[in-house]
Amino acid sequence: MRQGLISIYSLLVATHGKVAVVVHIDAPAEELSHGIKALSALFPDAQITQHINPDLPQQDHPHLKHGRPYTHWMMTALASTKVKTLYVDGDTLFVDDPTPLYHLDLEGKLLAGVPDTRFEILHHKIGLWSRFGALGVACRRPFRQVIATQKHDLHRAQYINAGLLLVDMPALRRAGLAEQLDGYKSYSQIYDHKGWTNCDQDWFNYLFGTQRDAIQLLSARWNLLANLANMDRLWAISVPSKIRAAYRRAQNNPALYHFAGSVFKPWQSQPLQRPMSPLQKRALGAWYQAAITFSAKTGMDIPPMIEKISRIAEKERHKWTSTFA
Repeated sequence: MRQGLISIYSLLVATHGKVAVVVHIDAPAEELSHGIKALSALFPDAQITQHINPDLPQQDHPHLKHGRPYTHWMMTALASTKVKTLYVDGDTLFVDDPTPLYHLDLEGKLLAGVPDTRFEILHHKIGLWSRFGALGVACRRPFRQVIATQKHDLHRAQYINAGLLLVDMPALRRAGLAEQLDGYKSYSQIYDHKGWTNCDQDWFNYLFGTQRDAIQLLSARWNLLANLANMDRLWAISVPSKIRAAYRRAQNNPALYHFAGSVFKPWQSQPLQRPMSPLQKRALGAWYQAAITFSAKTGMDIPPMIEKISRIAEKERHKWTSTFA
């Protein structure tokens, strides 16, 4: 909950101009309400509201058999929206003003998002191992199996990460697609049939990735996956050169850090599985500085971090002092 408040705080700090924030939640939460009141006092020109929807799917939902329930909430949150919307996950951190992105001309497309490069990397690894004869056949088999069982019928070139989405909801409604966002029965049936693993993200890409000219692709700087861009030698070999180049450009001019997945989150309690990359250290420092400033201005504690992560964060955070002042 607190990490979500820090995400909102970073958005409000970065935005130059008026902003309206809607937080979707399934039940009242005292900590969230307290945080929103504190942020509203800090940013009086911003509109920050909670949308409490008790109908958001829970673990016992008859059509949601897989994953944690909140991984399905994005669809319902968007389906209830009637205006052009910038949807953002709670495990993100803005370090640049999203106003130009919000006003981006979608040129008739329905939505915009950053390619989820993990899908492209799977295909690249298959091609990479195909050069090694019999050994390559065995090594590329698990990657082929993932695509065949988990990513079947998902458009490779248009597959986007759902951590940040710019959605033209009026256009989506005119196209008759908005109502399908939270069609959980259809979603569950297709989910079971195709063996998807990314919950609402796969469903979202299934709905729109096959629509001609529906998706406008954004620069990686608007959804920089901190847990992916580990620029070590193994990463360099297993990732297409165009993705490496895109991530290098994004690292030099980031707009949003996304702490996706369970491997690398600043507030995580599990030990690190590998040394941090320079990007991860920089993203960690940015988040920690935002968290410290948020805590100082609101009186709320920041999420606890394990000692090793805390030490790295302390070294890196000073680079971001002016950003979150």
